[in-house]
Amino acid sequence: MKKKLFRGNLFLLLILVMLLSASCGKNKYTTMKLIKTDGEVGVENEEGKSVDLIENLGLYSGYGIGTQKKSFAWIDLDDTKLTKMDEKSDVDIKKDGKKLELVVNSGGLFFNVTKPLEDDESMDIRTSTTICGIRGTCGWVEAHGDTTYVGLFDGKVECTVTADGKEETVRVNAKEILIVKKDGDHVTYEVKKLTYKDVPEFVQVEIADEPFALEEESYAVEDFLGVYSNSDGEYAREVELGLDDDGALYFRHGNSINQSYSSYEVDGNIITGTYQDYYTSETFTDTFTLNEDGSLTAELSDERYSSMNMTFDFEREISEQEERSDVVDINDYIGTFMNGEDSGAGRLTISEIDPQSVNVRFEASGDFGTKNGVSIVFEETGYSFENGIYIDVSGKRVEFTKGTKHDGTYVLDVPEPLKQEWNLLESVYEKEYSLMDTVPEETSEIDRFLGTYTKDFGSYKEALILTVREDGLLYWNAGNSYHGGWMGDRYTEYSINGDELKATNEGGTDTFILDADGSITATFSALDFYNGVYERNDGYDETEEYPGGYP
Repeated sequence: MKKKLFRGNLFLLLILVMLLSASCGKNKYTTMKLIKTDGEVGVENEEGKSVDLIENLGLYSGYGIGTQKKSFAWIDLDDTKLTKMDEKSDVDIKKDGKKLELVVNSGGLFFNVTKPLEDDESMDIRTSTTICGIRGTCGWVEAHGDTTYVGLFDGKVECTVTADGKEETVRVNAKEILIVKKDGDHVTYEVKKLTYKDVPEFVQVEIADEPFALEEESYAVEDFLGVYSNSDGEYAREVELGLDDDGALYFRHGNSINQSYSSYEVDGNIITGTYQDYYTSETFTDTFTLNEDGSLTAELSDERYSSMNMTFDFEREISEQEERSDVVDINDYIGTFMNGEDSGAGRLTISEIDPQSVNVRFEASGDFGTKNGVSIVFEETGYSFENGIYIDVSGKRVEFTKGTKHDGTYVLDVPEPLKQEWNLLESVYEKEYSLMDTVPEETSEIDRFLGTYTKDFGSYKEALILTVREDGLLYWNAGNSYHGGWMGDRYTEYSINGDELKATNEGGTDTFILDADGSITATFSALDFYNGVYERNDGYDETEEYPGGYP
């Protein structure tokens, strides 16, 4: 009896072992295989242990695959589902029956599902912010930091995005791309048209022969030409990229051409222009990028024009442009301009850079100085426009124009924020007067006294300038920008007796005596520190004392 019982139990045990063996064999069967690798690819099982790579390596739920730099992996999920991992990617596989989930922890995953899934099947691709339900389509998913990209070539997918704690369903159609961005706890997304440049290289090579592949966009120089504007700052800027009558590319800002390029090259949506500086012979290359929305991003390599490095919105074709006003003669603005009505004098020194631009230095003396009574408020590049010269200072437009009364005066128009920032009195900069370097055409007794004189102090010179302006009044200015600054005033009347000039204003009467050697002896009634003998020096330029800038 015991033998029969033992044999019966043994028989049942054998059947149980066979059933378990069959069951285990079924669980180990998989249609997912790593069919190809290129470079350094690693596989880990569900326990986190490394798996040796073999041909058509079977992949199971819980497995993870990683690729290194310049390395790729191709995975067959079954006969109708192919995926490819980009370089530097990390993907986990999760499978439960007919429900498959691919988790893209980082990097990119291309997918091509050639046959729609059955009703009881599902295939999801997940990132930290997005879940995409794939049914039968071709595209890719990328996860780079807090940004997810879902691009689609064919078919459509529905994605679930968790935005601000709420799940939202977003549909992505063929030739569209979904971009999901996470900033802390805040998530935003947008769906836009898919372009060739949106598609990463590891995907391009897989779809090159597919009918739905995107063609690389080609550009010609005509695609870049037009009038563009930017109004993000204090004032609007308008620029123009065009071709002149000789076919040369030019970049215009305002009414003057900033640059005319000796050669240019178009590479995709980027055009580069090369030119040689007129004075220094240095070669520069500027870059203009045509963006998807039609805007133009300028990158000018010369630091003098760096304020123009920005993105401009397209406005109109050049042919639609209104007729331009005549540009002012830039030579009218070359020289030194001062306001000499009080001790807080402002001084503009303008010198030519090239035929279209000037260097503008604005200095203030008196109470506004920070070193020896002098402060350089700004030194920037200026450009001509229909009314005068404009300068971009800290992103704000400063204009220097001729006065409306046609009395020989010039006006420096400064936006209110800069007035407050510089803490300058209005009398310093709002009305600047041009020093007359030449005498009037009709000579008179006063002409013998007019000009520039200097007094030598060893390491520097101090200048005395006598001028008659278009208002017919005599003016004096004396000083040095780097040593004490400038002062000046105008005289209400003057008289000449031989080589002696007496000039009167509210402060008293000053005397100037011409000496036989051309020098002048100045005696000021109220400012005796300017008294003394000054040598004639009409070509004097104080900046030559410090060619590298004031130490």
